[in-house]
Amino acid sequence: MLISLIARLTGMVCLGGIGLGAFFLQGQSSLVLLADLYLIATGLLLASSLFSASRAGIDYMFSFFCLFFLALPARVQISMDAFPWFATFHPRELILAYALLAISQLFYCLGQILAEYHSNLKETEFGEQAASEHSRTSFDRRTQLHLAKWGLSIIFLSLLFSGAAGPDRLLQARFGAGEVDEGMSAQFLFIARSMSLLGILILILLARFADSPRLRIQMGLFALIYLPVFLVVNYPPALARFTLFGVLIALSCTVLDYRRPAVKLVTFLISVVTLFMVFPMIKLLGQEGTQITDVLNALGFRSLSVALLNVDFDAFMQAASTIQYFSQHETDLRWGNNFLGMALFFIPRALWPDKPLPTGRIVSEELGYWYTNVASPLPAETLLGFGLLGPLLVFFALGLVVTRLERPAMYFGSAASLSPAFFAYVLGMSFAVILLRGSLNAVAAQIMTGFYMSALMSWALTRSRQINSI
Repeated sequence: MLISLIARLTGMVCLGGIGLGAFFLQGQSSLVLLADLYLIATGLLLASSLFSASRAGIDYMFSFFCLFFLALPARVQISMDAFPWFATFHPRELILAYALLAISQLFYCLGQILAEYHSNLKETEFGEQAASEHSRTSFDRRTQLHLAKWGLSIIFLSLLFSGAAGPDRLLQARFGAGEVDEGMSAQFLFIARSMSLLGILILILLARFADSPRLRIQMGLFALIYLPVFLVVNYPPALARFTLFGVLIALSCTVLDYRRPAVKLVTFLISVVTLFMVFPMIKLLGQEGTQITDVLNALGFRSLSVALLNVDFDAFMQAASTIQYFSQHETDLRWGNNFLGMALFFIPRALWPDKPLPTGRIVSEELGYWYTNVASPLPAETLLGFGLLGPLLVFFALGLVVTRLERPAMYFGSAASLSPAFFAYVLGMSFAVILLRGSLNAVAAQIMTGFYMSALMSWALTRSRQINSI
C-alpha cells in the first residue's frame, strides 16, 4: 500500500512538471527530456495501480494504455524521428502534445483521489457492517431471479438484432476496411455483439454466485447452450483485435478479482506478451508469403522498436496532430458534438445527415493524411470537444466515475456482485483501451449498447425492489 502511494504521488509530481515545463521548454533536447519524464510518470502510475488493493481493472487498463500506447511508442518514435502515417512535427507541437497528455492524466488522478476521499468518509460514517448488510439485502433471491430474466431477454434481443444484420454478416472477416461501416446491418451487428456479451456475462455470474442451487444449474445450462451462438455472433476473425481482447477481458472478469495485485501482475505480463508478440504474429501470419523465419525475427528487440512505429501505436501521433489542428482552428471547436455522436450512435446517418464524424477523420483530412480511419485519444477528443478546459474537466470527472464504477468490484465472489453496476464495471474495464484510443464516434457502436442496457437494467431492478417493498 505504501509503495503504491509513493509511486502514485511521484508520478503525479512528474505529470505536473511536464505540464508546467511545456510552457517554457523549446527544442529537441527539451522534447527528449519530457519524453523520458512522461515514460517514468506513466510507469510509476501503472506500478501504483498494480500494487493497489483498492483500485481495480478499469484503473489498471487506463494506466496500461498511458504507458504502452502513449509513453513508450512516443519515446521510440521521437528517438527514431519517425511517426505512423509518415507524419512530421515541429518539436514544439510534440512538447504541447506531452502537456496535453500529462495534464489529462494528472486531473484523472485528482478526480480519483477526491472520490476515494468521499468513499472513505462514507465507510467511516456508516461502518463496514452497514455495507455488509447492504450487500446481503440488495441482491436477494427475488432480485437474482429478476436479473436472470433480464439476461435471457438481452440474449433474445441479441438474436433478433443478429437476424436483422443478416446471416451473411456473421461468419465473415472484418468489413468496412479503410473506413467505418455505418450501414444499418453493421449497426445491428454491433448492437447484437454488445448485447450478447452482456447476456452471457449475466448467465455465467448467476451460475457462479446465485444463492439458489437450482438457479445456478439453470443459468449454467443456458450459458453452455448459448456459447456456440455467442461464438457465431462474436466470430473472432470478424472482430478488431482490441474488441477481441475486450471480450476476453470481460469473460475473465467472471473468474478473476482484478482488485488483487497478484491478478493484475499476471494480467500485466499476459497483456504485454499479447500486445508485442501475439498480435504482431497474427498480423504477420495473415499476410501472404510470410515465412516462419519472418515470425521469429519479429520477436527481436529491433523488430519491437519498428513495431512501435506502426498504425496500432498512432495515439501519440494523433495527439500531436490534434495540437496541429487546434493551433490552426482554435475557434473551430466541436462543442461536445463528438460526445453527442457517441451517445446517439444508434441513429443512422441516413436519418441524421449531420451526424458527427470521427475526430480522427476530421483532423487527418484537414492535415492532408492519405488515410483517415485513425485513432483519436481521449485527451485529443476533449481538447477539440470543449477547448483548453476540456481535458481538465472531462478527465477529472472520469477519475470520479472510474472510482465509482470500481466500487462493485469489492463484492466479487459473492451474490452481491450480481448487480448492474458490476456489469458496467466489467464493460468499462473490457473496453477502456478502445475508448481511450478512439475515435469515440468510430468505436461507439461496438460498445455503447452494453452500457445502456446495464443502466436500463439497474433502473428496472431498483424499481422492482421499490414496488416489492411497498
